[in-house]
Amino acid sequence: MAGFTGVAAAFGGRDREFESIDHNRLVAIFVAAGSVLAGCLTVLTLSSAEVTSSTICVWASLVAVSILPPNYFLLIPGTYGYWRDPDTSTRGWVFAIVLAQFGACLLLLTGNVFIWRAIWPLTAAFSIQLIYGLFIFARVLIVRR
Repeated sequence: MAGFTGVAAAFGGRDREFESIDHNRLVAIFVAAGSVLAGCLTVLTLSSAEVTSSTICVWASLVAVSILPPNYFLLIPGTYGYWRDPDTSTRGWVFAIVLAQFGACLLLLTGNVFIWRAIWPLTAAFSIQLIYGLFIFARVLIVRR
């Protein structure tokens, strides 16, 4: 998803300079896709080592959740700034989606480490991140500024 976004944005058929809002959107896509990729690779690696499923879920959640907060503490203030800027297309509902996605994934992954230790929170968090990535991907291609 992240690689396709870069190619599609670069060759989207229109002259385009990447502004800071486009940079913010691309970083959000790479963070979402990177977190899912890191979590899935952890699952594959530990599964091949024949580790128990609850341990696999805990470690995959830890790896995935370790990627989110450092990046989102940079992305959320930027998104808030774009929301407050009347010249950008970012509205309150976009900011709410960013916050909801981050909060839901953080709760699911952290809860999976400490409480559930199951596959369903991992799957739910990864699904939310991929849907969010597709939403941001659409905004990269469709929305101008």
